[in-house]
Amino acid sequence: MKMKKAVITILGTIEGNKSEYIGGDVLGLVKEMYVNTLSILIDTYPDADIIPIYTGYARKIQERVLKELEDKEEYLYIFDNGYQIKNENDFDEIFSIFEEIFKKDYDEFIIDVTHGFRHLPLLLLIEILIKNFQDNSKISKILFAKELTKATKDKGGKYEFIDLKEYLDLANIAFVLETFEKNYTLPLHINLGKEFEKLTLALRKFSEDIMALNIDSLFKVAVPGLIRELEKIDKPSIRNQVESIMAHLREDFKYEGKRRWETYYDVAYELKEKGYLLNSLALLYESVRLFLKAFLEYKYPEIMEKVEEFYKGDDYKIGDFCMNKVFNVSSKDIPIEKAFKRNCIVKLKNKEIEILTKDEYQKLIKAIEKDFKHKEECIYDKKSKKADLFNCISFARNNFAHANKENDFREVKKSIDKLFSCFEDKTEKYKKVLRGSGER
Repeated sequence: MKMKKAVITILGTIEGNKSEYIGGDVLGLVKEMYVNTLSILIDTYPDADIIPIYTGYARKIQERVLKELEDKEEYLYIFDNGYQIKNENDFDEIFSIFEEIFKKDYDEFIIDVTHGFRHLPLLLLIEILIKNFQDNSKISKILFAKELTKATKDKGGKYEFIDLKEYLDLANIAFVLETFEKNYTLPLHINLGKEFEKLTLALRKFSEDIMALNIDSLFKVAVPGLIRELEKIDKPSIRNQVESIMAHLREDFKYEGKRRWETYYDVAYELKEKGYLLNSLALLYESVRLFLKAFLEYKYPEIMEKVEEFYKGDDYKIGDFCMNKVFNVSSKDIPIEKAFKRNCIVKLKNKEIEILTKDEYQKLIKAIEKDFKHKEECIYDKKSKKADLFNCISFARNNFAHANKENDFREVKKSIDKLFSCFEDKTEKYKKVLRGSGER
């Protein structure tokens, strides 16, 4: 089926000498000398409907141009498809005309904003910009003949066509990147077009990984892939924005020079600041578990090697062991013999296997410093309202995993800010020493 094409142009009042027009990479011109762009559009798009927008005065002049200067009297019918602006200061009327045109059943719109009474081309560009953020898929070109040589009374000027659609696409990219920078999401209603298809995929990959907390994929695939696509953008108007995002990715989404618990904390902090409280708490809790793993590896590397070997390097299981089977065990509350049997003896194929010896297990429990165990007020502990910091973070994560009509965002954010601040304070003094030990 043949695509229906419309060419929208705002008519001006230029008549007289013909000027030289250069098509460049935008238009394949039938000839070069024209009075204005109306005849160019008629010649260039013979299979399209020309939809002129005009004032009464502009129509009279352009009818005369077609009849007397361009030998195109047979094209006067295009004014039957057009729209007259009765009052060029009635913006509501003007925007209503634009809206009516774009509602028409066309597959493609080509728009010429070269001429027109003062503000009319600007208003049309505003309308296009609005359409751009809704759906710009039907707008294929926005033509503007830029002036190379000014026309005089005796001689026409020289003009070259450029396509402003490229700059409209840049507006889309700027909007998409601004949204991404603020909340790591991709506005689904904005189409960046084929030229930036890989950038769209890279942004989506990052967004999906961070929302799913797929940290390995985020750091090893999504971040490097997104940086590669951002590096390809060399448009001056958005370069500062692109540089800012790349700097953020390189600084806050890296494993190099940090232990994994630090990396998780940094990402959790970013998620918190962008309002993803549950995601941030979930990742902060993983940071707690990995901190304990790093801490115990520093204290007793040989013992933790056995734990690592038993769980085959599974960070989640090792973190669970450190948090629930070491940190949450106290020799004061439960006999070490009982805790040892419960947490370090595993039945596999009707055979009992010791993860650690009782002496090794007891060393890990005693390695936990008192400062970590100190209990303070914790509004998320439903029973005693007091808990150590690490468990309070766990309670907070569990609390937000369920709907709660009593949660007020601002108050909740303050309490979560405090958890992050306390975790930062408690772990700060261990960063340097733990960075020098174990895997990252």
